[in-house]
Amino acid sequence: MKKIIPVIIILISACFLTLTYFNKPFDNSEITLTSHNNNHVENYAKENNFQYQNISDSEFANLINENEEEFTYNINNNKVEITGYQSDNKQIIIPETIENYPVTTITMNLDKTPEKIYMPETITDINSVININLNNDFYLTIIIEVFALILTIIMILMLNKKKNQDKTVYLTFLYILSFIYLLALNVVAYLNVNNLLILSIIITIIYLILYIPIYFAKSKLKEYDTKIQNTDNFINNALELAKEINDPELIETIKYSDPITNSQTKEIEEEIINILNDVIKNKETKNNEKIVNLIKERNDICKKTKGN
Repeated sequence: MKKIIPVIIILISACFLTLTYFNKPFDNSEITLTSHNNNHVENYAKENNFQYQNISDSEFANLINENEEEFTYNINNNKVEITGYQSDNKQIIIPETIENYPVTTITMNLDKTPEKIYMPETITDINSVININLNNDFYLTIIIEVFALILTIIMILMLNKKKNQDKTVYLTFLYILSFIYLLALNVVAYLNVNNLLILSIIITIIYLILYIPIYFAKSKLKEYDTKIQNTDNFINNALELAKEINDPELIETIKYSDPITNSQTKEIEEEIINILNDVIKNKETKNNEKIVNLIKERNDICKKTKGN
């Protein structure tokens, strides 16, 4: 089973890497913005790595688009702002007017890469053209996802060491924690939220803060497990013997004795077991009160030596 876990982790990361690749942001240099002597368009193209083509009067005069329904837009102060394009044409022709109002602003977020976008002379402001939901941090998302994969596999392999084969609760918790970390960082990277790098660092720090102390506390946890196991053995043995004696007070005292044992209680626990066996063997109840007192004494030792 533990050999399967790293394989599952790799498959999860491979899925996210594939999704990220197919959601790679547009390369603006593949798109040509075209206009006729429009400095706003030309400057925007240069600043945002678009190709730019200046065409002649006659060429531009032939570029007429009367299909207003292809666009989504807002009209404010008798001016039109283009907010979207609903066709699959590779060459987009922005009309000069819509509803007889001049088109002055472009705020599109195209989800498909066109070859050319023709913009009229009326354009004075371009806010956006291509959907930049991924913030163009494509390679950063890949790096973060790969980092999450590597770190998670390292942590899982640490848990899979032979000396860590004991089935304890902390191992299960660390497995779950590692899965959550991997998924969280991959999702954050894939969605490419704002402040991607900072958020990824914060998630990683939280993961390490939770993981490392628990991992290196395993010896204490194992020691605690041993104490509980030893206590269970003592209480179970003592209860079985007390039931044979059939003394309700003795049974209740043992049943609700302190659940934590340590090396300093070992001697008195052995004495209690020996006396219980003697009581059963000799069928005498005169030592029952002594047993109850010894158990109370044991409980006092447990309380005084907590954490030792």
